[in-house]
Amino acid sequence: MRIIVLSLLMSSFIAGPAFANKMMRGGQMGGCLQETATLGVNFNLKAKSFTDAKEKFDSKIKQMEEFVKQQHVEKFTLQSMNYSVNTQGMNYSGDMGETTYQLNGNASYQLASADDAFRLGEFLTKQQFTVNVNVNRFGNGPCPDIGDKDTVVPFQQPAASAAKAPHLAPPVEPAATEEKP
Repeated sequence: MRIIVLSLLMSSFIAGPAFANKMMRGGQMGGCLQETATLGVNFNLKAKSFTDAKEKFDSKIKQMEEFVKQQHVEKFTLQSMNYSVNTQGMNYSGDMGETTYQLNGNASYQLASADDAFRLGEFLTKQQFTVNVNVNRFGNGPCPDIGDKDTVVPFQQPAASAAKAPHLAPPVEPAATEEKP
């Protein structure tokens, strides 16, 4: 029994890096890590009316997108955009004061890589935008034929979604597997 436990313990030290690599690939030998990178821009604006709030939001979005064009980013695809406008009219004593309008919003964009997201995030932060970057890496099947199995590749959109979103990368077909009787 001691020999079995000792053997298992020794093999875990020897196989540790290979096992860790396999786990990073989603438990699939031969799988690649795929990456998605999203940049979010948050807005917190005061306005004089609902219409004024919407105009200020649209203006900030246009200004931010102009800054992005200057950076020659390979891919900058809008994923979602939302905002809410709340009125505030009471002062601390409970009396009605001048009504103000508070807009809180967010726009989220997909980029080609984490490097692009971080570079653009740094640039937009210097332009006084509130930015967040979200990067996901996950193992999802076999690698495309790129030679290096440890390379992180951009996310490959599944075929069903690619028809709805043709601007995203084409799907990677899984390798054929033999069926055993």
